[in-house]
Amino acid sequence: MAHLQLPNGSINPFEYRPSSEDMQTTLPPGVTVNRTGPPPAAHWIEAFDGLVAGPSFHSGSIVTSPNATFVPRFAIAHSEVTTFTDGRWGRHEYSRWPQAYDHDLAHVACIPRVHSELAPKDDILWRTWQEEDWTTVNSGVVRMGLLQAGLFDELERAALRASQAASDCQDPPPSLEYTRLFLSLCLSHCLDRLRAIPADRSVIIALAAHVQRLSLELVGLRVYLDVVSPRMMSTEDYRDQLLDVVGAHTPDPSLAQLLHRAGVPVWLHQPFRPSVAIWQVVPATDLPFQFSRKPAYPRLVLALRDLSGALNTAGEAQRAMTAAVYRQLCASQLPQLRPEEEHDAAPGTKRPRLETQWPNGWDSTVGNARPVIFERDAREAKTLPHELKSPAPRLTYSKRRAARDRRPGKSSLPVPSPPSKSGFVMNPFRKHYASRTMQTSPVWLDVLTPLEPLPQPTAAVTYYFPPPWMLDCLDGYEAPRDRMSRYIHHFASIRMFCRLRLFDQTIAGRPLTIAEWRDALWGDYETDGNSAPDRSGATSKDAASARAKVRHRLKQSLRELFGQHAGLSSYDPASSPQVGQDVITAEAAETRDHIQHRLVWEAHETNWRCELLALDALMTGSRNWGQMERWAREAHVSEVWGPPRSGMDICPDWESPDVHFCWSSPPEDDWESSRPHLKAFVELLSRWPGRPAELGDEDLPVRLQVCDPEEFRRVQTIAVRYYVRTFIEKFQRLPTPPVRDGLRPAPSVLSCSPPAIIESSPLATIESSLPATVENEGQAVPEPSSPGCG
Repeated sequence: MAHLQLPNGSINPFEYRPSSEDMQTTLPPGVTVNRTGPPPAAHWIEAFDGLVAGPSFHSGSIVTSPNATFVPRFAIAHSEVTTFTDGRWGRHEYSRWPQAYDHDLAHVACIPRVHSELAPKDDILWRTWQEEDWTTVNSGVVRMGLLQAGLFDELERAALRASQAASDCQDPPPSLEYTRLFLSLCLSHCLDRLRAIPADRSVIIALAAHVQRLSLELVGLRVYLDVVSPRMMSTEDYRDQLLDVVGAHTPDPSLAQLLHRAGVPVWLHQPFRPSVAIWQVVPATDLPFQFSRKPAYPRLVLALRDLSGALNTAGEAQRAMTAAVYRQLCASQLPQLRPEEEHDAAPGTKRPRLETQWPNGWDSTVGNARPVIFERDAREAKTLPHELKSPAPRLTYSKRRAARDRRPGKSSLPVPSPPSKSGFVMNPFRKHYASRTMQTSPVWLDVLTPLEPLPQPTAAVTYYFPPPWMLDCLDGYEAPRDRMSRYIHHFASIRMFCRLRLFDQTIAGRPLTIAEWRDALWGDYETDGNSAPDRSGATSKDAASARAKVRHRLKQSLRELFGQHAGLSSYDPASSPQVGQDVITAEAAETRDHIQHRLVWEAHETNWRCELLALDALMTGSRNWGQMERWAREAHVSEVWGPPRSGMDICPDWESPDVHFCWSSPPEDDWESSRPHLKAFVELLSRWPGRPAELGDEDLPVRLQVCDPEEFRRVQTIAVRYYVRTFIEKFQRLPTPPVRDGLRPAPSVLSCSPPAIIESSPLATIESSLPATVENEGQAVPEPSSPGCG
């Protein structure tokens, strides 16, 4: 068999010297060629014969193969397993190098080699990643970047093809169908992570290599189901129909016989006996030169030193490494929209504040360092330069009563004050205002418009992304045009950081209050040099002064986050950030409608997706689930706004042709395209406690695929009304509704569900045994644009 040759490779000048203990470099005495002449036909060579023979792990034993022409240097996990600069795992790279055969991972031995007729024809899946494949992006954090756009697009297309091909297999066994769903779920999560979240070069390269790895594993799964498994089940002999696949090694003679008969390359570890037929004696062959020998930096340690030897059990190293990749590189989760203590704490109770501080010591591994937990005074807020201070604490009842008693003519009972007739305007998080730039779905308008203004919330409300109404033109809620233009212009500069902070565990990513978003969009990041907590405000008799001091500390903390930790510059009218293909100047932000439309739509869509994920997590309790089960639930949530992806698919791409509005309602021409998304929404809500009885009907998702327009609109209204009511109960503000941009024509027929990595229906396989809970919020849809906001 030919050695694995990978295109687009290069020789790494840094040489990694493996330990001589990896395999014996000398053969036992007496191991010589005892068969001369050309080897016989394949069907005459037995599984215990040695077409080639080479050194094994122990003295006195050899490795033989009845159907391969070389003996690989096999991996031993006696030291730490690590990722190299090309993102591969060295000799543990199971997608390119033979590993110990594991019955539960039989498909791994069936992964095709690069030049095999069974191999995918996408060169990107065999590419050796180089440092120049990573490019920095202006995210506000140094050394953060993404895979080059062209390479990512090519990689995503290849991964989708591999996933789709695996899904086309007919009637797979339940265990292998679960494996396929699991691989597809992990693949979609890695792709969304690569698409939207900038990271260090080593992280991006490792993720890109893992996408290749998962794609090839899916190809191997299809080869196993379509070719190898039928051969194993058959009584026919396929020794003369050798497959050009990775193969496996084993010490089990019966297993070697099975693989040899099925035409899979196999290497057998066996004690040396003079009776073993040997045609050629060869030294152990190491990895191809395209494989990097330089460990990644920071080191991505996948499995530490294993003194027990458990990682050398067949399949264990692969499982440990895969789990480490998801824990270190993909273990991202949206922060809660509202801390749990605000939901659970009884009125008037206080809890000691426990804060987490990350040690200053450098850690060579990527992943969660061990936190230092310490107790803080309840009146203090976080003082780390890169952390955000908590919203201002509410005054206790006694302090509120004392403050009221000091004001003349005020009753001791809290009485809500009616709106003033001197121009008082309710905030948009308490009352819905129609947008002049976005088109909101009729069903959302029917639910939101009749609502009475919400009462003042008991705590500051928060948003994951800038509130869309800060950038939008609303009927009945006028905002100064110059301030809005400045918000739009500066948001173009900070939007990538606003996106990055939601998932980067090294950045304070909690949702921000309205006041904090105003400060962030205004763009004044100069601090006064004194960010230490001022305790005098907590004991002052002047409540207004205390609130002012707390407000000042919060503002200083936000300025430190954006200006110092993120390294973002304060607002500059002369700046010209780029968003997609548009260069945003101050003049363009004020005069070009499509720029405002794009940024308002992005704020709507991102908030809507994050809020839906957050509310679903709260209602089902999925934050406490296992990682894979939580990812499966988040993939289900993502079907509400598009094809199933992952919980990281919160950042819509304005320029993508796959962005569709999925909330059309009868009598709109394209309402039929919303059927799969309403079905996903109803299935989501069916697991929430307190849902309307009709939403729990098991037959409802099926009926939604064929029902008439009146029934569709009725169910849509019930679902949206329940969602809005639940969101208000949990978060004390209006949700962000989904919207359609007013500049985009609504097509008569839209396909809202292009081919996806994961099918929606089988996700229940992963979720079925679990309880339910999550958080979500809606987004506003753009209406036809108006020449101005005034």
